[in-house]
Amino acid sequence: MTSPIRRLVLAVLAGGFVASAGALADARAEIRPVIVGINDYAHFPDPGAAAPPTDLAGARNDAQEIARALRSAGVVVPPEQLLIDDRATLSAFLQAWDRALAGAGPDDVVLVTFSGHGGQEIETRPPFDETTDGRDETLLFHDFDPARPSLGRLTDDALQAMFLAAAPTRIVFVSDACHAAGLERDIAARITGLSRNAGVWELPLEEFAAPAESAEAEVVADAVPEEGAAPPPHVTQVFATASESRLVMETSFEGEAHGALSWFFARAIDGEADADEDGVLSQAELGDYLEDRVFTAMEQQQQPRVVPRDGAAVALPLGRRSGTTARPSAGALDDARLPGPVSVHFVGPAPFDLAACAVCVPGGRGAAVTFEAADDGWTVYNRTGDRIMTVASVDAALAQVRRAQLVATVDALKDPHLAPAGVAALQPPRRHPIGTIVGFRFTPPSSSLAYLTLFNIASDGAVQWGLEPPGVERLAPLRGPATMRFRVAPPAGADQLVALFCERPPLGLHDLLRRSGGAAPEPERVVAALGNTRCQAGRIGLFTGP
Repeated sequence: MTSPIRRLVLAVLAGGFVASAGALADARAEIRPVIVGINDYAHFPDPGAAAPPTDLAGARNDAQEIARALRSAGVVVPPEQLLIDDRATLSAFLQAWDRALAGAGPDDVVLVTFSGHGGQEIETRPPFDETTDGRDETLLFHDFDPARPSLGRLTDDALQAMFLAAAPTRIVFVSDACHAAGLERDIAARITGLSRNAGVWELPLEEFAAPAESAEAEVVADAVPEEGAAPPPHVTQVFATASESRLVMETSFEGEAHGALSWFFARAIDGEADADEDGVLSQAELGDYLEDRVFTAMEQQQQPRVVPRDGAAVALPLGRRSGTTARPSAGALDDARLPGPVSVHFVGPAPFDLAACAVCVPGGRGAAVTFEAADDGWTVYNRTGDRIMTVASVDAALAQVRRAQLVATVDALKDPHLAPAGVAALQPPRRHPIGTIVGFRFTPPSSSLAYLTLFNIASDGAVQWGLEPPGVERLAPLRGPATMRFRVAPPAGADQLVALFCERPPLGLHDLLRRSGGAAPEPERVVAALGNTRCQAGRIGLFTGP
């Protein structure tokens, strides 16, 4: 197991500095970026190759999207600090790091983001601190060569030494990569995106006898804190996953491949995570936002972590801006936040003409809905490659599109100015057989949002209403966390349990769901039914079947 301090640095999305709110809220604070995105690796095959590791599809998009968000926030991103593909060698990264540090003032922030492959290598030199698995975590740059795996990579030891040497400069280091293999559920990798794990490497002993050809020459054992040591005071960590045993998969947003953590990190820079609208992102705000959005979007397969979580500690000084995420009046969902068209991908003969679907747009790997031709119809997959069910008719296929649209509507109902909805499963996000008893805990995000409305979006697209409250006689606020248990019933697949915590009972929505007869209502009708009732939305998957 990697030591806590070094898991900060690398576990998959690592992040950087913490300071008092007053120090970084100063409008004169400057964010000095180094942005890395690598799809094209010099020695890896194209994504279509049979065996991994391969080139990636979304890392370049990640870098460009983060740069876009920073520029929108008024941050200067010099061309030489945006390192993409063949410009993202290890030496180019180290030079960009030095440029970012040079001249940094006491209130400035060096923001480094990395989107690309991560890996592991067997630990064969001091400090020998990988006491559980004996493997160092690494970031792999464009020039990484599997034939000479000491080149073109940085170990977590080297990164930690760089962080310590940069003190007291405040640093945010974001690495959207992964270092180990494992998911809670089997997924159809051919349907979803690519894994950002490049495997485990063993360095030949002769490479250690020769002078080091990378930043490892700068690393000494004394520069790396002992296992269990507290993180440096100028460093904050943001992990893409809570465990090294979880893969980080690419997915798709707005028709383009991305890493989920990078996508939502860019949204956080846009201001969506600035719940109190004070122009700065605290650790708590960043953690609340990323943990909720990524966990939901990746269907519980990826859970980021922000460590530590000091509500008063600033993570990014974005400056005071207006109009980016203006608070909607009385909690109403405006048209700008309604979900867009549903991305649909076909593998083999299609069940319906895409042009005839008014809410459909063509999508590729990682589309919201994928239909794969099968002997008995079409197997349906969600964006993360989970099998939902098999459909045998055009109507059943179109019901899957409406299902995806309703799921997207629930996500659009998440209010960035409110604490996340407390929705947690009491069992792992694996597939559970029919008849199994499963449980969930529902916690109001605040005392003012205590009226719970619960419904299920079943695998076949039917909306199962009346889970909680089952009748108007039980319309009462929750006084604290509530645990509910259910028995898994057909149809098997991938249900979505939706929880709305509102300031008062949303009786209009209750009536709409009651009158819909199990059909998924359109987004506009859901919004209209909520009226001016302020609510916070949450959802969690229940995956069932053999």
